[in-house]
Amino acid sequence: MASSAEHATLRVPSGRSSPRWTSSLLPSTTDMAQLTDILRSTVLPTAAQLDAFRRFISEAPADLERYDAEIESIQLLLERFKSERELLSTYTDRCRSVHSPIRCMPTELLIEIFDMCAPSCAESIGNEDTADMEVERLAKTHLLQLSSVCYRWYQTVMGSPKLWSTIVIDAELWDPTDIRTDHLLRRLKLSLERGANSPLVMQLGLPRDDQDLESSILELVTPHATRWRDVHLWINPSSVKLLAKMRGNLPRLESLSLSASTSDPYPPGPAVFDLAPRLRNLILTGWPSRPEIPWGQLLDVRFQNDAASVTSGLDILSLLQRGAEYQMDWNCTTVSLGSLVWKPIVSHLSIFTIEFSGVIDSSIPQATLRNMLESVTMPSLRELYIRRDPAGPPSFWPHSAFLSFTKRSLLGMCLTDLQIQAAIQDRELIQCLELLPLLRRLWLRDCEDHNRHAVMTDFLFDRLACTQGEPDIVPRLEYCYFRPILRCSDESLGRFIGFRVASGQVKTLNIQFHLPLTRERAFSPEFLVQMEKWQERKEFRFSIHDIA
Repeated sequence: MASSAEHATLRVPSGRSSPRWTSSLLPSTTDMAQLTDILRSTVLPTAAQLDAFRRFISEAPADLERYDAEIESIQLLLERFKSERELLSTYTDRCRSVHSPIRCMPTELLIEIFDMCAPSCAESIGNEDTADMEVERLAKTHLLQLSSVCYRWYQTVMGSPKLWSTIVIDAELWDPTDIRTDHLLRRLKLSLERGANSPLVMQLGLPRDDQDLESSILELVTPHATRWRDVHLWINPSSVKLLAKMRGNLPRLESLSLSASTSDPYPPGPAVFDLAPRLRNLILTGWPSRPEIPWGQLLDVRFQNDAASVTSGLDILSLLQRGAEYQMDWNCTTVSLGSLVWKPIVSHLSIFTIEFSGVIDSSIPQATLRNMLESVTMPSLRELYIRRDPAGPPSFWPHSAFLSFTKRSLLGMCLTDLQIQAAIQDRELIQCLELLPLLRRLWLRDCEDHNRHAVMTDFLFDRLACTQGEPDIVPRLEYCYFRPILRCSDESLGRFIGFRVASGQVKTLNIQFHLPLTRERAFSPEFLVQMEKWQERKEFRFSIHDIA
């Protein structure tokens, strides 16, 4: 057998421990080879070899036991080393974290980042929302997850009222959930309390057929009326009386949206929002009657009729002051022309948009627009947008009514923006433009019926280019949006653009042109080359889009 000096030894790192024990019985490579030869042959070992084997067999168990003990000791040592290494690694990582940039980030910025982590369903009610999503946004799950990262994040989340001041509820989804109603109400109450005195942004969809739940929700949110800043209520108009105690207690309210959760007619409810000194923005959707609102201070109003009388929407026109913007969305499937009362109205608003949707019979929007233009006077109007449902049939332009409206309102002294989406003849359009010398932006979109007369023709562009020596009817024009249905020549369009560029009456000129479906070819190479030369002047921009 080989001496112990030939045997390998197990050593631990220097400075930690001395070399460990090694058995003197360990065979050498020569010993292993000799024993292998004996086992593979039929020759019997010598007497000396047999004595050596017997002595080895009798002495080996003691060393094997000692090896077992050493192995167990080493395993304990290994586990200790692993534990110590993990502790050292963790401590080192935490030392590095002390210098981490996020620890140097101001708490105010961290709050803004946390606020951005909110899922879309936590910011607004959507048509695809589910009961599970409703439960998560009531519990503010995203904030609870952030608060579990570290102690500082926990303190930041729990101590930041702003993060808890967006309340989104769709109570129609409460019934399908597996959570008891009182638990959901408790979550709502907790969020309101954590919001402290932070301005409240709230979308509140109240149940239509559960008055007890509706009352329970309102009992929680109405005590926080002083915090209301941006609020959207889907509510039964008859339930407005439950909000009456908030009257005169809305000092922060800036934006309000009221959507009727039912189409049933109701008489006007009690005044609630008439004493809101900061209210500037209002949206009414399907509201059966005109609410008491401080109309004179509003800047942006949108009225959407939905199976409700639009008479109140017309009355709003006379209540708005100079500088206000008003958009009326008319759902033509629910409007009865016979029920409308047209009376003379003077309105001083600055921006007016009328949009028709649900158009089945083109005569309805045409008659509605004509009656409105004949009855309304707007001496301060700067921007006028007349839009329609692109999927519906086209309606003809009420030309005489518009000319009368323009002269009566003195629009030539104030109107700068005009959008027309109707079937208007080019000569009629020119007559309209001749009355609007201050026009700066013009949107023209033809009807999509090929059998109707289209507005953008060579005659129109030649007139705008003053080819016959006529005066420039729109000298301040700086933006044009053309979407014709018929083909116009490159020459006429080029003359129009060249004239506008050469006139130099505006600092910039932006023209967007959509190629019509009936156009057999794109612009000629010569036309495009000329466009590039003009665009090199930087003050001219021209873009082409293919409708197809």
